Amino acid sequence: MSNTQAVLSLRNVDTPTPLWDELTRLNHAVRHHLHWHTELTVSSVALFSTNCPSSRVEIHVPGDRAEACARVLAWRESLLDTTVHLEVGQEPKVSVYGRFFDGTAVAVTAPLSAEDVDDLDTHQLGDTVFAWLQTHAA
Repeated sequence: MSNTQAVLSLRNVDTPTPLWDELTRLNHAVRHHLHWHTELTVSSVALFSTNCPSSRVEIHVPGDRAEACARVLAWRESLLDTTVHLEVGQEPKVSVYGRFFDGTAVAVTAPLSAEDVDDLDTHQLGDTVFAWLQTHAA
């Protein structure tokens, strides 16, 4: 079975039409945002919906620390109501959470290496992360 056939066969499952409509809306929201913000970089996009109020988009961006920081900052500038989070540990990453102009919830995440955050011992939020991003951006 090809990927196209697998996707088409999923439509035959008893999945509520509103779910498919919401996934279509999320797809359109991402495409619209990227149309107007051509400077943004994306390595992958995931759409999540159980019902309209809990829908969200997750975007991953690539790059070494300097590129990843610059890309996350660019995404931050393009979103509304943003906050940033830096996670340390076995799989360090930096994320910006916000909303597209239509209100769709978005999380943009860049993976980091352990060496990128070796000077930090706990997760960081807000202005501290914003300053860290600016310091390390290309």
